[in-house]
Amino acid sequence: MRFIKPGLHGIIDYFAVSILIIIPFYSGFTGVALGLPVSLGVIALFYTIFTDFSLGFKPLLSLRTHLLIDLIGGAFLALSPFIFGFSEAASLFHFQFGLGVVIVVALTDCDLF
Repeated sequence: MRFIKPGLHGIIDYFAVSILIIIPFYSGFTGVALGLPVSLGVIALFYTIFTDFSLGFKPLLSLRTHLLIDLIGGAFLALSPFIFGFSEAASLFHFQFGLGVVIVVALTDCDLF
């Protein structure tokens, strides 16, 4: 059941970008635990701006492409604690946020596959 419309997905994206960029600094993360979510947040901001939906400013990417990038980034974020061995707090943030991204992709009203 896909009930997240593209416009709502855009709102979620801009909110998620804010969290990915700001929270790691206030949580005291360092190294990869800090750089990974901040980098993914900046990248997500750029491709969200260029997505062809109501909250994109310059439509160059299809929503389908956008969701595929979201899926890859979310899965990598969720798996990163197992790859890099973060502290407990960083692991929890990365895993939960990455899983949340994957869930939002799965619930967005667009045929990805």
